[in-house]
Amino acid sequence: MLLILFGAGLAWFPVSGGMTAYSGYTGPALAADVARHLALPLTALTLANVAGMFLLTRGAMLGVVTERYILTARAKGLREGIIRYRHAARGAMPPVAARLGVRVGRLMVGLVFIESIFAYPGVGHTMHTSLTMRDYPLLQGFFLVITGTVLLANIAADLWLQRLDPRVKDAY
Repeated sequence: MLLILFGAGLAWFPVSGGMTAYSGYTGPALAADVARHLALPLTALTLANVAGMFLLTRGAMLGVVTERYILTARAKGLREGIIRYRHAARGAMPPVAARLGVRVGRLMVGLVFIESIFAYPGVGHTMHTSLTMRDYPLLQGFFLVITGTVLLANIAADLWLQRLDPRVKDAY
């Protein structure tokens, strides 16, 4: 839809490539050209991942708002912004932190699809090309890097979860 509407229909953004070929741009003009080419793929990847995280965060916040410590904070007369962002958000973040580590793998797979659709020269496009050309050593390297990234993201999410919720430290 982004390609049809903003690329082909309105012609606001280019529909493929990482930069305008043979343009001779340098400096800030080159950065602006690369940003124009990156806008649609980045928007598509962001929209695909933000919706699920938004719904998870919203559901967690709705569950936390009815807790007793939130009612106690309201009874103390704290401002609604402080209650919402300091108390409720902190209580709602553990499921979000746990989900972020898992979403990194999905983000990597999303890169393959997004870069192939938009013909954007990147890691995902290279991975798709190596898959179609049956370049197995390169694919193994990609899978190794993706696996390491997912593992590191899960470890970081676990550490963040321990920091957010002290009760989790006792579980390890």
